[in-house]
Amino acid sequence: MNSTEATVSAEQFRRAFVLDPNPWPGSSADRALLQLGMPHAHGLSLWLAPERGGALQPTIALPGQPAAQTQLVKLGASGVMRADISGLSPGTTYEVAVRLSPQAPTRIVRASTAPAASNEPFSFLAASCFSPFAARQTLSDSLLELRVPKLNGFEFPGPFVAERTAHVLELLEQRALAPAPLRPSFFLGLGDQIYVDTGARIGQSMLAGARSDRQRYAPGELREFYETVYRATFSLEPFAAALAALPSALMWDDHEIRDGWGSQGDENAHGGDWRPHLQAARDYYVAWQGARNPPRAPNGGTLGEYRGLMQVGPDLTRSRELDFRFDWGSQATFFVMDLRSYRNSSENRVVSEEQLLRLEQWLGSRRADVPTVFVLGSPLPLCQAPRLFDRFQERYVPSRRDDMTDAWWSPPLSQQHLRVLGTLRQHFSAHPLHRLVILSGDVHFSELLELTDEQGRVFGHEIISSGLSQTFFKILRTTTQKDSQLPGGVRARGIGRFHGPAFAEVFVTPDERAVRPPRVDVTFHASVTASGATLANVHGPSAKRLELPLSRLPVSLFRLSSLFDRFIEPDLHGRDPTAVAQPR
Repeated sequence: MNSTEATVSAEQFRRAFVLDPNPWPGSSADRALLQLGMPHAHGLSLWLAPERGGALQPTIALPGQPAAQTQLVKLGASGVMRADISGLSPGTTYEVAVRLSPQAPTRIVRASTAPAASNEPFSFLAASCFSPFAARQTLSDSLLELRVPKLNGFEFPGPFVAERTAHVLELLEQRALAPAPLRPSFFLGLGDQIYVDTGARIGQSMLAGARSDRQRYAPGELREFYETVYRATFSLEPFAAALAALPSALMWDDHEIRDGWGSQGDENAHGGDWRPHLQAARDYYVAWQGARNPPRAPNGGTLGEYRGLMQVGPDLTRSRELDFRFDWGSQATFFVMDLRSYRNSSENRVVSEEQLLRLEQWLGSRRADVPTVFVLGSPLPLCQAPRLFDRFQERYVPSRRDDMTDAWWSPPLSQQHLRVLGTLRQHFSAHPLHRLVILSGDVHFSELLELTDEQGRVFGHEIISSGLSQTFFKILRTTTQKDSQLPGGVRARGIGRFHGPAFAEVFVTPDERAVRPPRVDVTFHASVTASGATLANVHGPSAKRLELPLSRLPVSLFRLSSLFDRFIEPDLHGRDPTAVAQPR
């Protein structure tokens, strides 16, 4: 790591996250938080954070549930806690009374346990790449920053939230607070929920430079910087309100650590010490994100388990992996991959052999005669083929060099890519009552891919949802992937793409007679996009859905992204997509 960049004080860094104006005046990065972790069939989990600089002394009660037991685990120096409540019934909604301290008011939290053997239809939300803070800097300011380090006394101007970012976050809150029959069951974050290296948004950047290798914090303030980034992001209304109403499970990707982590090649380089940075990144990821995920212990995570997850390996690219799995009802199962803890592109690996074996065991966990949708989370797109324009940028744009070896399709990673795709194709070709849905992010556009095997049979789809908010989205809205032959006998066809703030909602409808694979529908809740489009029914009670059948979907020969005309229409309000969100 190059530490020649002029440092910024912790106080300056905190001020760089104070919104001006603040569209949600009640929002404070220093407040206490109470949000939901993922439940299981016989228990609930709560995630709690104290006021900044404060401490939690929670009391948790379930009136009328004498058999319920609560276990509290403190998860780090900032005082974050996870509460596991066990002894409950499957598929049941409970009211939980919570006080974060003896002086705090009692909050009533409504939360539901996971279904056990139910085949009731449900939906869930999925998103990635959450970079909501826009900077008041000109292009010349950004270019100057790349050449001349700022002095310690430099005051970063206050950031703002763009109108389209505020819009998509309010859509997220709207879905999370929907009436119970219409409410999604949970939210999946597929990586980059925070950014420590923010490109042109210099005020909120912990790392700088084309390779994100210049630290901007004094070594003794590293954890204070992570505290600031996590608090600013997870307390931002209405994101915080959505996570307080919906259980969430969150995987990390590179921007929680460093752009291209595991693909830059200098993670273990002699003379550079990334260990303190990676240790802080893991500590805060586990405490603020991973502690919401389904634990590997049957009745909730233990302090020892979470400390083990925080541990950094002797080789910084061989730390314990954070992948997780869970079931939802009798016909849906989930596996979310960790693509960063064990990644080292110079050694031709994305994940460990153990994680690949866990993936294969997950595929074999359901009987072939029980129709099942297998939902695989991969923070990086798994079935997307590279475009010539991408290859050009990765070769000649310094900040994109790591992307040459960071994607699943990169030549150094071809053997693991082949194994994953081949395993998926073999399983779903052999088990026609099963179907595959891959969820991914990272690329700053949303897309649907249709997957076929060597016989031309559709066995699944990939849903790319990226990003929830960004200060920059890739252009060329009408560009989409055509048929591409991938390793492992998989063929992928793009059936629609668009660019702009969005999150996906996936609807799963199990077959009542259990003789066909579950039906899967998808919609994209989108804000104003770079091309000036918005949801056709943005203020309606529900969005239009697109069924993803296990048969070929038609694609227009004249406009390859016409699929998304189902979700978006020309904006009728004439709003500037980059306008500042004003206080409500």
